Amino acid sequence: MLLIHFLFLQFLLFAFVSCEGNKTSADDGGKVQHKNRKDKMAIGQTKSKVKEGEAAKEETAQREGKRAESGTNKSDKSWDSSEEVDINAIWGTVGMPKCIDRCIKSLSSAMGRLLQFNETLDKFDDICIKHDEAVNCIHEKVLCLSSNVFEVITSGVEHLCKGPKKQFVKKHKTCLENNLDKVAQGCDQKCHLARALAQFSRRSDLRGVGLVHLLAVVNADSGPVCSAADCFLHCFREGMNQKCARSGGVITDGLLRPFYYLANLIQKSGRAIRKFLDDKLPNECKYLMKKETLDEVVKAVKETS
Repeated sequence: MLLIHFLFLQFLLFAFVSCEGNKTSADDGGKVQHKNRKDKMAIGQTKSKVKEGEAAKEETAQREGKRAESGTNKSDKSWDSSEEVDINAIWGTVGMPKCIDRCIKSLSSAMGRLLQFNETLDKFDDICIKHDEAVNCIHEKVLCLSSNVFEVITSGVEHLCKGPKKQFVKKHKTCLENNLDKVAQGCDQKCHLARALAQFSRRSDLRGVGLVHLLAVVNADSGPVCSAADCFLHCFREGMNQKCARSGGVITDGLLRPFYYLANLIQKSGRAIRKFLDDKLPNECKYLMKKETLDEVVKAVKETS
């Protein structure tokens, strides 16, 4: 269920990736970013390496309570996909470079349709095609030095559209087609991820803001989105694992690739940056910033694969 992925949370991640990219540019006059773009922007390849960190048991317990509350308090509301997530608004707040707008227009539209939770597998196949087209387009724009932001934001797509996970999806295609929409719709009815994302993405104060203001918005209002995503991820993983051999864990692991990248980046950062993020982020969102808590979300695939 490729659906959750990106949509949600990459906005959070990418705010910090953008911040890190700006720091590199200031230190090295843009040369490092230009080199990274040439080294990393090989068509069809994106690398996300992660490092081990310290466990966070207390935060995990808090998240379990939030997840239970999310599912219990909202279960009386029927599923409604009429509110669409404004992908362009989210991408615009997190430093997606303007120089690649033309290249990612079709991909943005395809990603926005994913949270409708119908014909999900077909729609994700379309995302894979649009992603390849976007990569080809960006690869030709040699003057777009900050295109590495795009690579990180869409690393979850890359992870699921290429290599072993693509083969896994192909092998279980019939089972996924028969169960993916039903499980995703049930989890969204329980957790209301699509609604939370749509409401957040349509905030007027998200448009045209700087990173400092964005962090203030994130601090104030992203908690419900993170809680909904946590609820949805666990629900989806367990539901799909029961229907189609480990598929929930495999797909969830792919979707969280960008956050593993972020967790690794934070782990390598200085103490001041880690403290800043810890102070700014709502407790509901902190599980996205640590490898140990990300592993807990996808533990089914980690334990059996």
